[in-house]
Amino acid sequence: DCEIADCGLMPRTFWMPVDETPACTLEKMALDVFRHHVTAAAELSGKSYDKATSGAEWWVQIRPSPPNMGRYAMHDKPDEMSESGISFHWDKDEDLRLLAGGNLYVHPHISTVTYL
Repeated sequence: DCEIADCGLMPRTFWMPVDETPACTLEKMALDVFRHHVTAAAELSGKSYDKATSGAEWWVQIRPSPPNMGRYAMHDKPDEMSESGISFHWDKDEDLRLLAGGNLYVHPHISTVTYL
């Protein structure tokens, strides 16, 4: 699943709605992590969440990759990410930001990173 998700022909990120059935192991893991954290936050706050608009964004970056493999092997010239990994950033809805002209930053209520 990781090699397929990291293929240069696939999107960079994926969305797994909380009310849908996972189609692969990575989607199941994303929902498991989501449910673990959101359930704990809901119990602590006494609030619920909107299942119709909630879910988990997930993505894969295989590092380090063997030579000539993975998303970045498709390019003739290495780019910044292929050489240095992911630089400092904050989570935000990139599509919404671009649709709003580049100045709207909507952040997730809960964010976590899982390294395997």
